[in-house]
Amino acid sequence: MGFLCLIPVIDGTATALHNAYTKYFEEKNIPFKENMVGFGADGTNQYIPHLFLMKFICHSFHRCASYACKTLPRGNSPKRIGDYKEFQCFVNVKPHKLLHRSQTRWLSLLLVLKRLLEQLPALKLYFQNTVLSDRLLAAQSILDKCLEPTTELYLEFLNFMLPYFNDLNKDMQFESPKLY
Repeated sequence: MGFLCLIPVIDGTATALHNAYTKYFEEKNIPFKENMVGFGADGTNQYIPHLFLMKFICHSFHRCASYACKTLPRGNSPKRIGDYKEFQCFVNVKPHKLLHRSQTRWLSLLLVLKRLLEQLPALKLYFQNTVLSDRLLAAQSILDKCLEPTTELYLEFLNFMLPYFNDLNKDMQFESPKLY
């Protein structure tokens, strides 16, 4: 069993998909109703009960992450940025800005993660100072997460694993089939 073809479809409804692959199989005289065991689609609304459905999970992850990122607060107070730069200098960390994950390019997560790991010592000090001086609940919550030992462990694990996941995802985006 192998990969047969890729049929470009503009309308991703169940009916349009069904019509596209039915037409292809009939043109090639392939008895697909008896022989087809799987169907790969990009998460559209088809429902074929007797077939194995392989959705491209990377697109589902992207949608979830993008939706979650839309709810993150944004703020660019010049005073806070200046205060943070002082802590960066104190812990001898490059004065980089923290990166925001792109809504359209979820592969940017690795760059954000690397920057976060680079800036973590300065972030810890900054939020310790902010909690003491401003007594903000949000700052306390962020500080608590920064100080949890598992936080850095998770970030380091993701830093190790994301390149493999990104490479796999890039391979899945090829226009033509790849054999390994």
